[in-house]
Amino acid sequence: MNSPLARAMLITLGIALMAVVSVYAESGRNFVKAHGVRFAADVPIGEEQVPLRGTHKLRYWMFDVYAAAFYVPEGKTSDKDALAAETPRKLVLHYYRKVKASDIRKATMEALKKNPKLDRAALSERFEKLYDCYSTVKKGDEYHIIYDPAKEATQIVLNGELQCTIEGSDFARAFFGIWVSDYSLSEKMTRNLKGL
Repeated sequence: MNSPLARAMLITLGIALMAVVSVYAESGRNFVKAHGVRFAADVPIGEEQVPLRGTHKLRYWMFDVYAAAFYVPEGKTSDKDALAAETPRKLVLHYYRKVKASDIRKATMEALKKNPKLDRAALSERFEKLYDCYSTVKKGDEYHIIYDPAKEATQIVLNGELQCTIEGSDFARAFFGIWVSDYSLSEKMTRNLKGL
């Protein structure tokens, strides 16, 4: 093993192993891989670091639509706590395929119909604002939906660019309720996102 070729191979192997170890160390510390997507292990919302609670893959018919990740503080897994006005929260939707803005709007409207407790009159103008800020997404795009209780506002961010900000904890409760409430898209999704 004293040949220059053998030494060069060992050095190359050592560098490659160091690179692999550092990537896994970073992944183990800051990221969680779920459904083929890397999600941050925690995120800043206002002054607070909020941990990842759970993930879920949404399928429609036989197609994977998106992987979702839900962030909420420790101990905030009941609907009352997770959707409370004082609870910071974030939902990440990582898309596996192209989805038209009109289809996202339609799906949101259908999901909201499941919740009989919504004050539709009070929320309708703000949901129209939300629908106007939807864009067609393609494979790899991510929507980040962030509620900051200090601002009592929900930010809709697409691929790092703010699309709109919508005021009110009642709006946040209704919108996040599509994924994490008794009236969500599915009970299994709610359990998975809450990490139950």
